[in-house]
Amino acid sequence: MYMIIRADGKTYGPETAEQLRQWIAEGRLPARTQTFAAGAREWKPLGAPPGISTAGRLSKTSSFATAGLICGSLSLVACCCYGFPFNVLGLVFSLIGWSQIARNPERYDGLGLASGSTGARWHWGSI
Repeated sequence: MYMIIRADGKTYGPETAEQLRQWIAEGRLPARTQTFAAGAREWKPLGAPPGISTAGRLSKTSSFATAGLICGSLSLVACCCYGFPFNVLGLVFSLIGWSQIARNPERYDGLGLASGSTGARWHWGSI
């Protein structure tokens, strides 16, 4: 049986391992969701390898995702040449940030930063 802390900060459970697997398959639980297994000593993210302690480790925001947001914002302000080169740099940094977060979800955070910056650029670029 497992207890989990969802994105809203509330604790839920106890839940079975089968239920957690189903929610992961449905995309309802990201790898960074904190879980507490019966008999465990500490909370661990779902994506943590078994037997490895994650105490004292916090995920950090991806620098590439932050750079993508900043460049995307600058591309909206710099109307000259449709925001070039900030629009290209923002897109590249955001894509690198996305891949970095996807490869190490327990280590990096900031998917919203990368997603927001590319969404803003594509929206304004289509006008």
